[in-house]
Amino acid sequence: QLSAFPLSQDLPLLETLTLSLNQLTSFTLPDDAANLQKLDLSRNQLASFTLPDNMTDLQKLYLSHNQLTSFRLPDGLADLEILYLSGNQLTAFALPQGLESLQLLSLRDNQLSAFPLSQDLPLLETLTLSLNQLASFALPNNMTNLRSLSLNENPLRSFTIPQDLTRLEWLDLSGVPLIAVDYPNDWSLLSLSGKGEYGGFHLEVSPAVESLSLRSRGLTSLILPEGLSLLKELDLSDNPLRRLLVPHGMNVENLEVYGFPKSEITRYFAEAQISIRPAENGQIIVEFNGGILQTTESLLGKWKDRPEWKSPFRFSPSAPQKFFRIRSAF
Repeated sequence: QLSAFPLSQDLPLLETLTLSLNQLTSFTLPDDAANLQKLDLSRNQLASFTLPDNMTDLQKLYLSHNQLTSFRLPDGLADLEILYLSGNQLTAFALPQGLESLQLLSLRDNQLSAFPLSQDLPLLETLTLSLNQLASFALPNNMTNLRSLSLNENPLRSFTIPQDLTRLEWLDLSGVPLIAVDYPNDWSLLSLSGKGEYGGFHLEVSPAVESLSLRSRGLTSLILPEGLSLLKELDLSDNPLRRLLVPHGMNVENLEVYGFPKSEITRYFAEAQISIRPAENGQIIVEFNGGILQTTESLLGKWKDRPEWKSPFRFSPSAPQKFFRIRSAF
């Protein structure tokens, strides 16, 4: 529970300093701590912090969950690999030139309305900008190592992913009021979902999306998630698409679809439901939504598909017990 920690000036060999989870409201590094490689000041109460200009050996800097309203990184941090500034009160922040080793940058949960990103981040793999106030954001070209990008909970209206982001595995756009998302031409998404992994690619899409272009993606199958009630235009042109599945309650009539006939769209139920009730003459009525009904007379036995049974199905029981479940049809 340190509220202060005066550091002496004779620590020339210090490489790691961890002061996280304290009550520090201010902290000053001595000028002779130039060999410092890791500095952790996370979860304190720092309103400001200055990193000395001679910290050129620094590799990891943790300043998350403080009260920083402004912060400046000095030039010359060529060895910096990890920078955490999440959970502060930054309204503006710019990276200096020369961060050629930076691999992870987190500015989550600040108050940034803009974040200009330079083009000299060749090793950056993870970029987290969620829970800010970004109305616009542009990724520069040549960020070919980027694997994870989080922009969720920002007031973005449109977003374009550069063509050379071929290693991207995680893109989070949930809680973003996007009107349109433009994806690279060489991505082959197997399906589009609010949650889940498909072909090694995870994508979260805001339910406020109105226009979605997936032209020339090599798509053979596409599953639209629930909740896209505002979607008005879906461009699937130039794909070898054999199957398009949409939620059962989606209003396809008001959806402009390019590149796939509406008559071949398949509807699915997100949650399977079965209702079993008695009828007259000792019969049983089974009602279910979506999928293929399966039956068995023993939970230890083999389940049998009943594709010929359409809901509601009425039958006369011939066994003392029978169990039912629904198997996905796709």
